[in-house]
This record gives sequence, C-alpha cells and structure tokens, in this order.
Amino acid sequence: MKYTILIDQRIIAERFPTLDLKDAALLSFLADAFTSPSLQRMIYAGVAFTWISHTMVQEQMPLLGLNTPDAVQKRMKRLREAGLIITRMIDERKVGHGPGPSWDCLTGITPPDQMAAPPRMKWRGIRL
Repeated sequence: MKYTILIDQRIIAERFPTLDLKDAALLSFLADAFTSPSLQRMIYAGVAFTWISHTMVQEQMPLLGLNTPDAVQKRMKRLREAGLIITRMIDERKVGHGPGPSWDCLTGITPPDQMAAPPRMKWRGIRL
C-alpha cells in the first residue's frame, strides 16, 4: 500500500483545472510506478512504458474509491486527455503507460511555457 502521497495541488489546479484530487493522487502513484524496477516495462522511441495493473491501483490506493478496473481506466483516460500520460500496447494483452508531453510541468523541470512557470522561491537564513 502506498503510504505517502506528494502532490503539488497548485500546479494541478492552475494548469489542469479539469482534474481533481483523485487524479492528482493517481499521478503521484504513477510517478513512483514509472521508476519502479519491479514493474514490467518496454522502451519505445526512447520512452519507457510501464504496465500498471488496475487491480494493483485499487489495492495500493484504497481511499480513491476506484472499486472496479473500469473506474481506474476512466481516471487514466482523464490523465491521457490532459497530456500527462501516454499509452502503448507492450504485449498482446497489456497496455503500458508513460509520461506524456505535459508530465514535466508537474515537476517543474522543463515547463512547456516559460511564462507560465512559477517563480523559484529562495530561502535565506532559515534553518530547518
């Protein structure tokens, strides 16, 4: 079960107003899944597509209330439509998911529009 969910709600709300908190939690789950060495993946055109079982999503994220594989699929479709993930068949029966064209703006690494990028905060003299 996933115990920690890190979500930048401001970026989701400002850049993806059609998404909600369940979609954001699923994005946090996908971020971990995309880097997991234990999940099946295929590289195509330089993009790693990871197979993510809908049942695994249900088990790992019970508070989302996605009680059927179809409910998970509908949420994945919303993320695809927002450009956050892309999909591709990785074998005859499995669909892989990978970071979409809008994925980087979630992390702030390479915002698609520099004018829309949030200003970087500088902390001075503060010790935590």
